[in-house]
Formats: sequence, structure tokens, C-alpha cells
Amino acid sequence: MTRAQEQAIARVCAKECMQRELVEALKDCAGMLEAACMIIRDNDARAMAKESVAIARHVLARAKEQSA
Repeated sequence: MTRAQEQAIARVCAKECMQRELVEALKDCAGMLEAACMIIRDNDARAMAKESVAIARHVLARAKEQSA
């Protein structure tokens, strides 16, 4: 295997690792925001938070599909 091939493989592995870390961070953030929705009193802020959670869950579902 050439050095260029090794470097290309290393870049792909690093990118996949970063993507996994981002997915985990998004899961954590979505969970915290979902929990916060229960205590947010302002209706507009609660609606925005719920919409953000829905978007995050959609992105997570797409990421899961692509990794399968």
C-alpha cells in the first residue's frame, strides 16, 4: 500500500470517528433540550425547542440509516 493510500484511509477513518462523536453529542443535546421543554414556560420558546428536538431526531434517524 502506498503512503498516499494510507493517508487517504487515515482521513476516512478520522472523518468517520468525528461523525460518530457528533452523532453522540447531538443525541445528548436533543435529550437535554427535550427535558428542558417540560420546564420552559414561554410558549414560543417551548415550540422552538420542540421543533429543534424534532429536527435533531430526524437528523439522527438519517445518520442511523446511512450507517446501516
